[in-house]
Amino acid sequence: MTVWLAASKTAIFTAGVACITVGSNLLESNLLGAVVLIILGIALIILYTYLIEKQSAEKALKLAADFLSKSRIRKVSSRDG
Repeated sequence: MTVWLAASKTAIFTAGVACITVGSNLLESNLLGAVVLIILGIALIILYTYLIEKQSAEKALKLAADFLSKSRIRKVSSRDG
């Protein structure tokens, strides 16, 4: 599942960059379409950033929980001994 999530995040980022690129190329011929594509591209990159931030926060919380559970086990073991 992690590989799928990483692939989807990469696809979101790539689509955002592609929308911005195509939008900037259309600026002279179709202003409205270009603006829509640029805004869509920015929204996709913001979504990508949110997903990366969320994944980092979840990883940090899991590491902290693992550390705390291990330190509690050590404290209980040292009290018993």
